Amino acid sequence: MTLREIEEEADDRHSRAVVDLAGRVAALILTTGGSCADATAAGLQVCHRYGLASVHVDATFASVIVSHHRGLERDANTVLRTASVRAPDYARLTELQRLLDRLPHLEIGEARSEFNQVLTGSRRYRRWVMTAAAAILGVGVAIVLGGGWAEIALACFTTAAVDLALHATTRRGLPQFFGQITGAAIPTVVAVAVMALAKSGVDEVADISPSIVVAAGIVALLAGLSVVNAAQDAIDGFLITAGARIFNVAVMTLGIVLGILVVLWGGDLLGLPAYLNPSAPVSANLLRTAVGAALIALGFALGSHTRLSALAWSTGLGVLSWLAYVGAQGLGLGAGSAAGVAATVAAFAAQAVSARARMASVGLITAGVVPLLPGSMVYRGLYGIVRADSLFDGGPALLELLGAGAVAIGIAMGVSLGTWVGRGTTGRRGQRSRFQRKALHHAAVTED
Repeated sequence: MTLREIEEEADDRHSRAVVDLAGRVAALILTTGGSCADATAAGLQVCHRYGLASVHVDATFASVIVSHHRGLERDANTVLRTASVRAPDYARLTELQRLLDRLPHLEIGEARSEFNQVLTGSRRYRRWVMTAAAAILGVGVAIVLGGGWAEIALACFTTAAVDLALHATTRRGLPQFFGQITGAAIPTVVAVAVMALAKSGVDEVADISPSIVVAAGIVALLAGLSVVNAAQDAIDGFLITAGARIFNVAVMTLGIVLGILVVLWGGDLLGLPAYLNPSAPVSANLLRTAVGAALIALGFALGSHTRLSALAWSTGLGVLSWLAYVGAQGLGLGAGSAAGVAATVAAFAAQAVSARARMASVGLITAGVVPLLPGSMVYRGLYGIVRADSLFDGGPALLELLGAGAVAIGIAMGVSLGTWVGRGTTGRRGQRSRFQRKALHHAAVTED
């Protein structure tokens, strides 16, 4: 039915205005943390509201194409918008979704004007708040991994330094790959310094775990969320985008491993301890890990420009998902299945509280599942492969990567299922859900 011939009567000026707005809305959703399905649905919603029926919206990893076909006698109106720079901004995404909900009451000129206000508005928090958010996330990771006060303090310092380094490299136009190398080198230098001091007889650092210090800094760098987004896009039918995301996360994680290995190689040349065990077990204390999960969710939400009024909800969902994860594992489920159960619970709860929190549900869901992300598993897997002497020695590392993939797929499945069930049971299946179903159908057509 998408190939049927349609003659549209919309005039050129109106068609161009609507198509342009739809492309800009979809691109902004991609750059602020939305999925390809959300971007496609938003583009279709804008076009439908202003009377354009024969429209195709194609959202991919780096661009959005919106095309209005008006028949054989007139040229199609087509716009291409790039979405190459991604920085989660859930406050701006929430404002954009509110604008989409008000479209039935706005003319096209008013909608374009209000969209420009959303687009040009300043970010909610200053730069130092982003650094503090990264430090909070690092503290949460150290607590989950059972670190003491010394490890927690070093994790706070290193993750803040990693954030500052990433910001500095980005401002100078350095590719993200080299930013990942630089960021990974920082906690590794701290870990090598700790090992060197311990070897020289400094008792104050003898009990500090270098692995926890590195893990806390690395989690701030790992593109674990991209792994989940890749699995989500694959489930939704955006296969080309899913493949691009998977390749991107592999390259960025390779940069992290290279940063670690360069520092270890330099330490070996200087005669310093140059071995790092990437395994850091999760603490068995449930209260402790719940507090750590809360801090991880809080740090991520704050770093994603979440409204202050929604920070408590985001933190609570992080704790809820972690408790569900631990409970599912206690029932004998594997890591992937347990993560899927926890993500389902978090997504369902996010649908129920998003209206009260006055925040886009995707922001709440993302903050809720951040403590479950398989970032450390991806790191251990790639690190083991790089350090392996032969292909056979890399078997355990490959199993780690397969486990990370299982967790990512489980989270993506849980998010999809929990969102679908939550919309149905909370009475939130409305116009937006209708266009999301259309977006999934378009994915099956355009991505094939």
